[in-house]
Amino acid sequence: MKKPETKTDVIFSVRKLEKSFITVTGSREPVLNEIDLDLLSEEVTGIIGLSGAGKTTLLRGILQLSRPDAGEVWYKGKDLTQLNEDELRGHLRPNVRMIYQHPEAALNPGLRVEEIFVQALRLNPDKPVGSDVRASCDRLIQDIGLDQSYLKKYPHQLSGGEKRRVALARALATGPSVLFADEPFAGLDKVLQFAMLRLILKLKKQYRLTVVIISHDTDIMQEVCDTLIVMHEGRIAEVISKPWTTDSYASEVSHKLLGV
Repeated sequence: MKKPETKTDVIFSVRKLEKSFITVTGSREPVLNEIDLDLLSEEVTGIIGLSGAGKTTLLRGILQLSRPDAGEVWYKGKDLTQLNEDELRGHLRPNVRMIYQHPEAALNPGLRVEEIFVQALRLNPDKPVGSDVRASCDRLIQDIGLDQSYLKKYPHQLSGGEKRRVALARALATGPSVLFADEPFAGLDKVLQFAMLRLILKLKKQYRLTVVIISHDTDIMQEVCDTLIVMHEGRIAEVISKPWTTDSYASEVSHKLLGV
């Protein structure tokens, strides 16, 4: 299979991606329809759309967490749809990480924060050993704006915002170049949302990350993103880049969602 022609700064290239699910009546319901997109290196890309537009399904399809029915997903010279689980683990998993809307999914309740970090550090290609492990844990907790006492805490001892930060640090522990975030601001008040936004932007610059975010909060998305992918009914309605101006919107759904 031939790799598609792309710009040198494209890190993910998606071509003709399709996905459908079986309904309770046994029929097939299309969720993604011939999705084409490129994700640019070291940019923040937002995926927005009304509920049911296919945002999370697209993200899961890119990461092969849910295998697509058809299409290609190119990353570092390989079509991920053609790789088995062992090949994905070696080619994709340490370099591309996901943070979830509910951080509890990533945090083992029986482990202290330090132990959670140590587990993730073992996946890092440059895995630290000995005293470097503790130094790496100290750096991770510092990078997310918490003090070292949090390393000894269990997840149930953390607030919602602190759990989000720890889950983010756990994702960074493997040394990724790409970070996907599914609704990272959901359930937080405005103050905590913007604190999380500032943290993601700081870490993006510090770790030279490519960041892809799904969120319903279009105000925050316009604040943090370089590019917005607008989805509607399983298709990409349009792709918008800064500056955000209503005159530049080609689709009705963009006007409805962004309203600027």
